[in-house]
Amino acid sequence: MLDISDETLLLYAADALDPDVAVVVRSALKRTPALRDRLRQLGMQAAVPPQRPAAFRVPPPGLGLAMWVGRPRVMGPACLRVGDRFQVRLDPRQHPDREGVIILRDLGEGWQVVTPARVLDAVSLSRLPVEADGCHRVDLVARPPAGRQRWAVALVPLNHLPAATPPLAQVEPWSELRRGMADGTVPVGVVEIQLT
Repeated sequence: MLDISDETLLLYAADALDPDVAVVVRSALKRTPALRDRLRQLGMQAAVPPQRPAAFRVPPPGLGLAMWVGRPRVMGPACLRVGDRFQVRLDPRQHPDREGVIILRDLGEGWQVVTPARVLDAVSLSRLPVEADGCHRVDLVARPPAGRQRWAVALVPLNHLPAATPPLAQVEPWSELRRGMADGTVPVGVVEIQLT
């Protein structure tokens, strides 16, 4: 069992802990009756709300990274269907070797990371194809369901990624991405597609 100090418990009760530490304390409170008793003895109620990660803060299409959606240069129907390939193009970046690509998608119920599985596996922007005009190209496949979908590209700084996945990241592996998107240190852009 983790040794959680009285000071940490009081900070948790005041909602004044770093979000990653709060996740660990909340988890320990759920599994440890003695820890809940200790918190009560400190004069606080151990309300253990269900853990739900904060939402990704993604700007609307047209704000954030300069990017647009297109279709590959192949013959085919004019409309985009489930299973079709499409491309997201990003304006040239100053240091593409220092930025990793994270793809997110929103179907109207909140943003979900599509790829990579872990932030440590983010592919460098410099490894993606570059168009003649210097724009970086992300090739994607339209996934079900049909209808309006929003896709986002976030660029995480590769030089700030941890060398290994810390234990806290196993609880909420995208907390650093969420924090970076919220404070503007992780640039993000959005495109909309309509699938038939």
